[in-house]
Amino acid sequence: MRELSTRLTRGLSLAGLDFQPGWRRQELSLADALLLGRERDRFAGHTSVGPHRADWSLRFVGLPDRSALSRGQTKLAALSALLAQAIDYAERQGHWPIIALDDLPSELDRDHQQRVLALLQEQTGLQLFITATEVPGHLIDMISEARLFHVEHGSITG
Repeated sequence: MRELSTRLTRGLSLAGLDFQPGWRRQELSLADALLLGRERDRFAGHTSVGPHRADWSLRFVGLPDRSALSRGQTKLAALSALLAQAIDYAERQGHWPIIALDDLPSELDRDHQQRVLALLQEQTGLQLFITATEVPGHLIDMISEARLFHVEHGSITG
């Protein structure tokens, strides 16, 4: 992920990833954590510990926390995580998942949009869907095999 983050961003260096598992894994097994919380969870009507409560966060060199990121930097950090996961999947499964990027042009300047697409174009067998409210002509020109679909009032043309 560090390599992707460096490639997609300029001046934003990933320092690390912090993971919280959703229970005190260093102290208890998941089975024990669930057993200890059983009565409380029955009363509350939901499970309060477990992998569904896991969370992760990124740390960047020179930034105190993620609130210091611009919206574009936040989007690029999320894209780095998404693409790292997709690359790992492709390596393990032997084929790419379908990638859907919702409103790629939003929050990203042309340079960063082109960086994302250049990275994706290097991958063979990748099926990519990009949504946008307007046709980003500079992106269409980058992808030789692009097909454009237009959705209006529930009808798809293309």
